Amino acid sequence: FKLHKLLKTVPDENLTFVAAGCFERISDSGFRRFLSSQNEEFKRDAMKLWKNNFCGAVIKYIRIGGMSQLVDLGAQYIEKIKEVRRNLKTRSDTTHNLNSSHFKKLWKNEKGNMMIMTLLALIDGVSLSGNTNLNLNKLWPLTFSLVDLPTAEMQRATNMVLHGIAKGTENPSTTFWNKIVPMVYTDVKGSRHAIGNATIQFMIDTWIADQPAKRSLFGFKACNGESSCFYGLCSGTHHKKQGPNRETERPDELTILDATNGTNGFGTIPPRIVDFVLPYDTVLDLLHNAAEGIFSIVIRESLASESSQPRSDLFQNDRSVYLKFCDEVIVPSQFEVKNITNCSEKLLFFRFNFGLAALSNDSLKPEARIKICSLMLILNILYTKAPSSSNRFFAHLTGAARWALEQASPTYMGTKTHEFLCHLPYVIGKFGNIAPLSTVILHSSIRREIVIRSRQNPSQTLSNFMLATPSMREFEISWKNPIKHLEVEDQIA
Repeated sequence: FKLHKLLKTVPDENLTFVAAGCFERISDSGFRRFLSSQNEEFKRDAMKLWKNNFCGAVIKYIRIGGMSQLVDLGAQYIEKIKEVRRNLKTRSDTTHNLNSSHFKKLWKNEKGNMMIMTLLALIDGVSLSGNTNLNLNKLWPLTFSLVDLPTAEMQRATNMVLHGIAKGTENPSTTFWNKIVPMVYTDVKGSRHAIGNATIQFMIDTWIADQPAKRSLFGFKACNGESSCFYGLCSGTHHKKQGPNRETERPDELTILDATNGTNGFGTIPPRIVDFVLPYDTVLDLLHNAAEGIFSIVIRESLASESSQPRSDLFQNDRSVYLKFCDEVIVPSQFEVKNITNCSEKLLFFRFNFGLAALSNDSLKPEARIKICSLMLILNILYTKAPSSSNRFFAHLTGAARWALEQASPTYMGTKTHEFLCHLPYVIGKFGNIAPLSTVILHSSIRREIVIRSRQNPSQTLSNFMLATPSMREFEISWKNPIKHLEVEDQIA
């Protein structure tokens, strides 16, 4: 009502000028540029209307670009990148993500000294502490990760290149991302850079994001919408059932048609991102879909107090016994989890303490132990360099876990759990091991950076910090009692 009353008082000249900016979804800086040729009175009145407080939240995007950072990153690691290429071509390294069916398309088309660098674009929302619930500011960094690096280097904080940051009090809409996405591709595409005797070019090959950001990016319905799965035409609203593969049923132009018409899971606003990448060609976000999905549910229901209301009695057991077994698991200090405060620590706790304790906990039902051990094995192979020649390993284990959950209650199969258990084999077949590609959380990057610095002449400040944070100290093996003699049963013939 207040906005309607304000518009009644605005002259036609100002109204049509601001309307043109609204219809074109022009940025704040673009609007100011168009205003620069107008007189002062017109500028003042137009800006008053443009900046009114009745249109909802304003999302600002601070654009950095990132190309100079990418070139520096490429120059720093060029020899290691070439080594990765050599290992791929000689098939001495079959586990690197670039060897996957999706990523290999770029580097296999390289000719001469030209090298096409594969970029993964990431979006992850971060809440700013210290804000009230009524005016909670959030940041959405849009970063690039270079897939061409050795796997260990790929996961370091130094492999994060910032393109820009969105800031606001509400989640960015599809309309917002429709303005940002073409700009992101324009900043990266086309330019070539000479590094040594090689010429490199960067290409954004795919995207990864948490559920809210990814849904607004692709214009998808909410998690509880029918057919709102990125990878399949899966039925169900709050609880999903596995359906036909989206890539098989709606390939290429058919998915673009769905995006245009708002069908098969897409919303009413056509997303620009499908001009560059399709939803089934994106990486499943392990850190959020797993840690905030079924892994949290299983831990919570297995270790819950009697007052809680679980979805079923599948994980009912003697809580005190389970906690006792969890405490008895001995792991190197860098894998110890004292307090579960984030997604990474939740997955770490499940991989070791929680999963191993399930093997010894006789108060758990057999179905629950099958489910927990299946998830533990999936996590452990994702976080190792063990080769996997086929997807049968993941298909069998996700199938076992899904069977146990669906038999207990269909309410377990929310969107995050559904995507992880139903589509993980498909995504790994397309991209390889997704653990190194998962979204990066700021505190994880900070932890890695501190550990790296602590290895090389740490300052007194860093030494004091490590002393006060024993969980971050690297595990040291003691050689006080070397094994000098092997018994017969310990020898391998």
